[in-house]
Amino acid sequence: MKKIIFLVIASCSLSYGQLVPDSINYSSSEFHELRRIDTKNNNHLRVTVNDDCINATVLTIDAPCTNGTTATNRVEPNETTFFPCNAIGGGGVTPRSSWYRVKSSTLNAMNISITRPGVGTNCGYHIAVYGPFASGTGCLPTAAASVYCEFFLDLFDPGFHFQVNTVPNSDYLIQVMNEDCGGGNNRTIDYCLGVYTVPANNTPSIPTMIDQCGVVINGTNIGYSPTNGGPGFEDLDNNLGTTCPACITLGDDVPYVVNNDSWFSFCTTTAGLWSIDFTNISNCTATPANGLQMSIFRGTVANLTVIEHAPSPSFPATTWTSAPFAVAAGECIFLMVDGFAGDECDYSYTLNNLSGGCNILLPLDDLNFTTIDNNGFNQLRWNISVSDELNYFDIQRSNNGINFYTMDSMEYNLNSDYMYNDFEPFDITYYRIKSVFESEIKYSNITVINTNKKNKLSAYPIPVKDELNINLNSNNITDIEIKVINLLSQTVYVKKVSNVQNNLKINLKGINSGIYYLIIKDEIKNSSKFIKIKINK
Repeated sequence: MKKIIFLVIASCSLSYGQLVPDSINYSSSEFHELRRIDTKNNNHLRVTVNDDCINATVLTIDAPCTNGTTATNRVEPNETTFFPCNAIGGGGVTPRSSWYRVKSSTLNAMNISITRPGVGTNCGYHIAVYGPFASGTGCLPTAAASVYCEFFLDLFDPGFHFQVNTVPNSDYLIQVMNEDCGGGNNRTIDYCLGVYTVPANNTPSIPTMIDQCGVVINGTNIGYSPTNGGPGFEDLDNNLGTTCPACITLGDDVPYVVNNDSWFSFCTTTAGLWSIDFTNISNCTATPANGLQMSIFRGTVANLTVIEHAPSPSFPATTWTSAPFAVAAGECIFLMVDGFAGDECDYSYTLNNLSGGCNILLPLDDLNFTTIDNNGFNQLRWNISVSDELNYFDIQRSNNGINFYTMDSMEYNLNSDYMYNDFEPFDITYYRIKSVFESEIKYSNITVINTNKKNKLSAYPIPVKDELNINLNSNNITDIEIKVINLLSQTVYVKKVSNVQNNLKINLKGINSGIYYLIIKDEIKNSSKFIKIKINK
């Protein structure tokens, strides 16, 4: 029967735009013969170029998604046989297949998104990924070459997103297959297929840190995949001990399906009251747009506790502001946004500090920064992993935790441990380390030290040549140690004195000209005072 139908078609003169009947699955030789006959008649069949994997459409990583359709396509020989999901076809069903090729470049993994801007179809569709292949090879792949396969995707969700591990500098083939179950081309699918570099903030363990209040922070969930590999009501922190109030399954942290989530976080140095605006939802893929869903958590990556969920879905052009919530000093808050039914949209966050001050930080990866009150002066210590791109550090401080200025700089010299002394701190001093790389700038966490600066030390004349007069501004000092140190923290003068009066003199003859710090340590109370002095010879 198939042969008779084919002969009838071959005897006809095919005109431009004429469709090949849906009921026929041609062999390879028959299909290319039709193309040959059509070429003789100066006409061509209306089939998409990527109907077979030899002519796969080339995709570019991180480029806008490429529009595609299964309408008028066919399944070439062995395309269903080798399709890794199998269970394709059935009575009255015509499989239709489209092919794409992408080079992995230097990536070890990539995210793949297929979104459908049109209405749903009651015919199932499938997607498979094959590889790795050498450049330009791999057609026709066998099921053994499959690295991913999704059988019978949800017919009414506009988007499906997943991640595949890859071998760098290799080709991968993507096959989109639709089961046309009768009727016109509305039973096939139109879609947009994109391949993306895996974003760093695709998981809660590496969120994008927000370090500003009242500033619009823009984001997108285009190119993202589910945190835990597949869509579902997710246990985002892999902790069965945390379950959201509206969740049903033990351990789930959100009461909705997570398809392509992105993560943000902010950490405070002081206790305060906060709220969050979730707005500027736009450029959604789905038509009509489904929008986004968003949740706010406190805790840690391994222990997320829900503060509040935004409306699900949050539609384009809508704005939602969370209820005020308290944040403790040193606490981090996590923000997660996801596409409703797999939709992809742009959006914005704004952090609103209602009380307690906008004292938030942007941690620097691999830098451990601590400060201590070292009996009157503040000592800063930090260490960092070796980096070829790190140039220098700026040591910054502030008297309010908001406005920082650089008080000194230090070159990066392949050492892992660094130290800096601040001999003139404020009563309350905030510190951070600014690390300047070749192509970016990062900041450490912020630390704060309360320094008791009552009963300040004074000395004269400044600058001094030989003899320095010291006023201790205290009548309660007994046994003290007098020390003069240079800017490298090296001691150039030291003397211990007992039964001290409020005023005393020391001779600095023999010390070179320069800037020094005079430190008076009360050895009984274990407290210190210090001032900067200048010596001129």
